[in-house]
Amino acid sequence: MPIVVIPPPVKPRTVLELTADELAEIFEKVADVDYLALFTENVLSIALAASLFNSTKLSIAKAALIFNNANLSISKAAAIFDHANLSNSRATGIFNNSTRPTADWASIFDNPNVTAARGAYVFQNTTRTDSDLAAIIEHANLSVSKAHGILTHANLSADRAQSILYLVSISTKLVDILTYGAPDHTVSAAETITGVNRYGTLTVESGITLTVDGQPVAIIANSIVNN
Repeated sequence: MPIVVIPPPVKPRTVLELTADELAEIFEKVADVDYLALFTENVLSIALAASLFNSTKLSIAKAALIFNNANLSISKAAAIFDHANLSNSRATGIFNNSTRPTADWASIFDNPNVTAARGAYVFQNTTRTDSDLAAIIEHANLSVSKAHGILTHANLSADRAQSILYLVSISTKLVDILTYGAPDHTVSAAETITGVNRYGTLTVESGITLTVDGQPVAIIANSIVNN
């Protein structure tokens, strides 16, 4: 009599046991973006969510829709946006297709989880306009130090940074960005300066002459004191 071996039943996998690609395929087919954003916020780990958003099984357009949704918090979005499992190019694609408000993106880029390196890469390679980027730079939700870090990072070309800064409104914040990290300087004897000069505070002592010579020449200072 033949022996029949009955294999043990296969235990169904839970959602969290699926691979990122398998989850991405499901996400691509589900129409309820509110639910997908809520699921990403409350169920998925940051690492798994980043891998899911990085999967080619999930379209950039669908990834951006989920990323835009208010059910995905700014803190979780920021942690996903610069996770090692999400490539620079995918992060840029999500940003390109995003309709999150400028205030949200200023907060995301300012979040400690998002490095200046990732921010600069996205700013350099995005298809969004320099006006869009300038609006983020000048927004109150982005700190001066983070704005400076992005604008001066090697991932952002000098030409693109200049184009963005040209569109930033003349304001205290613009001066703070341009003078960030600049030293204070006191003119206590006759002095001549040329070129572009950045200072925190520039102090000219009483009776001392400061001569500005040559073209172009500029003084950019957070404050100028004439004693």
